[in-house]
Amino acid sequence: MSIARALHTTTALTDGNILVAGGRSSSSFTNTAELYNSTTGIWTFTGNVRSTRMGYVAVLLQDGKVLIAGGLLIASTYLKTAELYDPITTTWAVTGNMTIERNQPTAHLLMDGKVDIYLEDLY
Repeated sequence: MSIARALHTTTALTDGNILVAGGRSSSSFTNTAELYNSTTGIWTFTGNVRSTRMGYVAVLLQDGKVLIAGGLLIASTYLKTAELYDPITTTWAVTGNMTIERNQPTAHLLMDGKVDIYLEDLY
């Protein structure tokens, strides 16, 4: 990776590449996202996440997009926002909010394509 990070998400995409997004670098939160090409072994930057965040959840959707939701913006600002990453256009888009903030949630993709996001910490 180009940026060392922690508390990020790592998602295997349908094309075999790996998306690493957000988290915390050595000095601050980061909104950068990188793709690892599993064929060439090369990391490249892809579109930035709209909100810097860590401690959030990422789910690969049936259409190949990645949903990220919740997490922590700064020390005590918890998020209910969600974003979608499109690997075709390599862009992030804001999508609907959850009803409450969630930090370090768990999520499951259901057979009907919906995503259940479970609360671990409520703020």
